[in-house]
Amino acid sequence: MGSTSAGVRAPSRTWAEVDLGAVRHNVGTLKRKAPNSRLMAVVKADAYGHGSVEVARACIEAGADSLAVVTVEEGAELRRAGLEAQILVFTDLLPDRLPLAEAHRLAVTAHSIPSARRIATKPGLEAHL
Repeated sequence: MGSTSAGVRAPSRTWAEVDLGAVRHNVGTLKRKAPNSRLMAVVKADAYGHGSVEVARACIEAGADSLAVVTVEEGAELRRAGLEAQILVFTDLLPDRLPLAEAHRLAVTAHSIPSARRIATKPGLEAHL
């Protein structure tokens, strides 16, 4: 354990080693077990701290059909990394985020009638209810 400037014992830093081969295996297993279904890999919050770009790539390579994130910025990061799969933003977006979603070809979620009306102002956006 390390210590802080106040002399209080602080826990050591932790890390996770992600086996992308295991990620691919698990996605492939799910696709084989449910061959007529679509699989959306949720990679929000940096893939739960495991590296969103790397995990997203592994999932798509193994057969995931689409990806899900919470923010437009997370989706934009995946696009900048060259990922072309459908990316769904789960959260309701404020009007100022819609142009960025449209620019990065992100699918958005309509959570309410007002949300659907905002999304309708951007005919190029794919929307999910």
